[in-house]
Amino acid sequence: MSCGTISGEFSADGALCVRLLSIDTSSFSGSVAVSDSGRVLKEVHAERVTTHSEWLLKSIDELLTSLNLTINDIDCFAIGSGPGSFTGLRIGVSLIKGLAWATGKMEIRTVSTLMALSMNAGKTDRIVCPVFDARKKEVYAAAFDLSLGAPKRLLDDRASSIEDFIKSLKGVTSGRGAVFLGNGLNEYKESVSVLMPDAVFLPEEKWHIRASNIAILAESGPYKTLTPLEVTPLYLRKSEAELKSGQNNA
Repeated sequence: MSCGTISGEFSADGALCVRLLSIDTSSFSGSVAVSDSGRVLKEVHAERVTTHSEWLLKSIDELLTSLNLTINDIDCFAIGSGPGSFTGLRIGVSLIKGLAWATGKMEIRTVSTLMALSMNAGKTDRIVCPVFDARKKEVYAAAFDLSLGAPKRLLDDRASSIEDFIKSLKGVTSGRGAVFLGNGLNEYKESVSVLMPDAVFLPEEKWHIRASNIAILAESGPYKTLTPLEVTPLYLRKSEAELKSGQNNA
């Protein structure tokens, strides 16, 4: 049985899941949060991380220490599993799996990084469109309805050209307009403006994924509850190394 602090469910070993450690390493920024019974206690966030492997362990330790907790006081783990930076996702997934194994807390909740980012827009009648730069002239993007506050998915997470994404988006906006956010705007803001002249763009300080949003999604859904063996990054497409390997084997 999955552990849930809001519903009061118990994990398989009979322990009530109260404290949740949530992380995100899917982009240049980094974020860690601890929540207790659905309430975020504290979050550590960095807008620019040089090396996730160094920053993440140190930040988790400092966060837990500041709350007078240890890693063994954590009942469940949550992570933004993708899409995003291949390297960042690998580091985050590897660490959270290691923590789960080390503590014996074998349930990990995974959530969409795009859905977590969409929550930075807050409640709005416009369709919210988080957009990451996926390189190779593509974006990672999705669309959500936040008119009631919580994100409701309208378009699945995808890797596509900005043109193809906007074409799909126009089929679900129904005249409501759209608001965009995310680092994909560094490259594609002008293209979006041409394709959707009425588009609204959130400021850059809203482009970073917050672990507190991951915690909220991991408490209330939608999320997947997986074992450490089952958790993998959501890449949406093959990595450069995989593509080169395929070419070499051809």
